[in-house]
Amino acid sequence: TLEVSFIDNYLDPFCLSALSLHSINLEQKYFFKKSKLNLSEISLLVLFLCFVSEFVFPHLSNQFTADWIDCMSILIGSVWFLFTSKKINFKLISW
Repeated sequence: TLEVSFIDNYLDPFCLSALSLHSINLEQKYFFKKSKLNLSEISLLVLFLCFVSEFVFPHLSNQFTADWIDCMSILIGSVWFLFTSKKINFKLISW
């Protein structure tokens, strides 16, 4: 088997943010008839994912390790979400 430790360590947080944002966007579309996530919502969701994965989980269990590179991977996953989404509202706040 081929082992690439960098991908093995940081693909999970990348997919966490990319798939979570797509899932939330889908939920907003079908349940609330809102077709776009705005930039402030995306930013808050990324901060929430970083906080939970890097502060909450390591305090709950010793099997989790806090690593700032995970936050970078989550951020890169959110950028991937921006590139792969068809409808993104780039306004900071939509009233």
